Amino acid sequence: MKTPYLKSSQNEYGEWQAFFAFQVSHLVYADWLKMKWGFNTGVLLEEALDRGKLFIEAQAFNETEHYIEMAFEQSLALRVINFPEEGVQTALIGKISAPVEREEEIRRAGRNYAREIQATFPCDFILKPAEQKEKFDELFGSDLLSKNLNVAQIQRGNAYHQNATYIPALWQASARSNEQIWRSISEMPKKTLLNITIKPSFFSAKKFYLEEKGETDNNLLEKIIEKRLIARKKYFLLQVHLATNDVLDKNLLRTIGTSLTRDSSNTLLPSYRVRRNIPPEWYKKILEMDLLNISNHLEDLADIEETNAVFRLPHPPESGLPNVNFIDAIRGDVNNTGKDEDEGTRVI
Repeated sequence: MKTPYLKSSQNEYGEWQAFFAFQVSHLVYADWLKMKWGFNTGVLLEEALDRGKLFIEAQAFNETEHYIEMAFEQSLALRVINFPEEGVQTALIGKISAPVEREEEIRRAGRNYAREIQATFPCDFILKPAEQKEKFDELFGSDLLSKNLNVAQIQRGNAYHQNATYIPALWQASARSNEQIWRSISEMPKKTLLNITIKPSFFSAKKFYLEEKGETDNNLLEKIIEKRLIARKKYFLLQVHLATNDVLDKNLLRTIGTSLTRDSSNTLLPSYRVRRNIPPEWYKKILEMDLLNISNHLEDLADIEETNAVFRLPHPPESGLPNVNFIDAIRGDVNNTGKDEDEGTRVI
């Protein structure tokens, strides 16, 4: 693996933190097709989604190891930036922080974390590390998030209890739900950033859910409570933000929100909420993957299935996604037809 550029600094609490960035590209379609088992290409998507879920599972806490290595906290972000007239750039940003004494300790941990990510990220994609500061800043979104932006947080809707208390509902998506997100972002006339941050966590509200369990006649609440009380489930804190130096497009917010809170045949959801009152001083927190206002632990808690539904890259068909230009991590080119003119292969 090529050595990625590491940005290290101390946060407001005096902890050392290190960041790295990978640009992400999907395999060209002809090469991706070779990964299928047997003759059924439809199974290829199922296998790809399972590899994505396995990657998410590998990021979750192992309780025993966590208590041994609890000083180190790791987070990941999918950072998608639309450059009008150029294309959509996809980056995977990693962060590790700890109250260590020497900067070199956190840099060593950052290199190890980056190596693990590149080794285990789904092989449907190609990761290209940012080796220089200039490329790191481009993938990180430093220029965009340093400006006076409009920022919104997209959250799940709430399932309300009969006594006026509420429990956050669920993130839920189908195999191709996120295609609408990418198509809509690609059409934005101004530079727009979608940021999805996940951080391993624990479920610390068991008592609250147990108290609510016997006091509701709401079917959705019952399903959420039962889901949360399954023993030994793994959890993340998850936040979704949209940022632009233009007016926030309510249609794009709706597209993202509905794509990530889809009804299923047996679970009807209260859709999504949009939080717009993001203070300007929190822009840097989004940039550095600090979760905003997590005093209410339940607002951002998501299990493996929910995290996998949200923290997901698209798997375009051979013809590509209509009108979406993906900036290629290897060649740096874009194409809106889904074909490379010289090679006849998929460009993403």
